This record gives sequence, structure tokens and C-alpha cells, in this order.
Amino acid sequence: GEVLVYRRTLETLEDFTLYSSGDAAVFLKVERSGVPWDFFISSQLRCRRSGVEPKREVQICCHVFEDGCLTLWRIPHGETLQDLLAEPVAPDDVSLIVVLLLELVKEFHSCRVVHGGLKPESLYFYHTGITALDFSDSVDLQLQTDVTTARDLPSAQKYIQQGLLSPSDSPYHVDLIGVAEVVHMLLFNRPMKVTQENSAWSLDEGSGSQHTVPVEALWKDFFHMILNPEGKSPELVLSELIRNVKNN
Repeated sequence: GEVLVYRRTLETLEDFTLYSSGDAAVFLKVERSGVPWDFFISSQLRCRRSGVEPKREVQICCHVFEDGCLTLWRIPHGETLQDLLAEPVAPDDVSLIVVLLLELVKEFHSCRVVHGGLKPESLYFYHTGITALDFSDSVDLQLQTDVTTARDLPSAQKYIQQGLLSPSDSPYHVDLIGVAEVVHMLLFNRPMKVTQENSAWSLDEGSGSQHTVPVEALWKDFFHMILNPEGKSPELVLSELIRNVKNN
């Protein structure tokens, strides 16, 4: 059988433990729930992807028991985005990771899945891609037909209270705010703070040491577009952001 070498428990990612095996990292999630939601969402994403299915570098399997379930991810060696933030991330690497993240979220949405919980500790970057590890807050809009607006998502409530989202916004908009928060962490290694002026949201650059250097024009435009969709569909916003970052 395969030998797994224990590496560490992921303190910021509940129920997850990291192991290694040969040329791969193995993440183990143990839950008391008998519903293998992570495995279900991952399986639906794989089934609904358009085009010819390429060889998958990320493998996932699940074992269900009477009192819980065990889910394993096998991924090429890499690091969580949280681990990357232990050191300043080079600008070129930030741009690469941002494009991969935008493409990942666009793929989720094309499969009618809202991730709902994007954060640095649950996003894993490896040599040819990025993957999400935790789907605890995810929603399958094809299955969960009662979810029609942002107000129906528990993970959207803080954004609605903040004013960043309207209760009637599309559920997909939750992931746009999640992407903005992750990208802000990559750029500045601190939580995103925003301010509203003339009905438009922007980064709060005047809050103490929030930004030690001026925000580059690329990223000012990035945050303006992602925080202020202005009636554009999330798919169009993601496509335009991908093009802008790639062309910079």
C-alpha cells in the first residue's frame, strides 16, 4: 500500500491534515458529517466541464462511514497561498496566481457552482495550476434551486451588511468579493479594507499603514472593476479581469 508521511495539521483549515507521498501532497479531511460535500462538488465540477477531459493532476477520493466521511486530495507538490505569504510574493508571481485564480472561479461558475469561501489557506498553488481544497461553503445552483440571490448564501451575509453586495445580487458575486480579498492579501499581506465614494467602492488607502506603497494602476483598475460590476455579469467581469492582467 501507499505510505503517507505526516507533515502537519492545517490550523487555519478546519479538519484538514497534510501528508506527502512521493511526488505529491496529500490532504486529508475528516468530518463527522455523513454527507461528503467536498467530494460531491468536486465530482460535479469534473462531470460538467466542457470539452475533452484532460489528464487531471488533482485527484480526489472519498470514504463514507456511519458516523462521518474521509476525503483525500492528491495534488502535485506546492504551497497554499497562505504559506506563500510567509515571504513577499514577486509581482510576476502575483499576476500568474491571479490569472489562475480568476480562471478557476470562472470554471466553477460555468459549472453552476459558487465556491463561497475563497481564502488563501484553502487555495493550493502548484507548478501548473491552482486548486481549491475546501468546499464547505459551496453551493450547487443546478441542484440547490432555492438559492437564487446573494441573500440565500450564509457566506454572503457579511458582505451584504457591509454594503458590498445587495441582497438581490447574483450568488456568483460572492466569489468576486472573495477573489478581491485573496488578491489583496497577495499584494499587501493584510486584510482588505474598502471605502465608498459617489456610490463606487475602492481600496481604503488612507487607513493607517494599510498600504505602504502606492497601488499600481493595474490593481487600482482591478479592484474598481471587481468591486463595482455595474450590471456586468460575473462571467464578463472575470473574463475582462483575466484579459487585463494577462496583457499588463
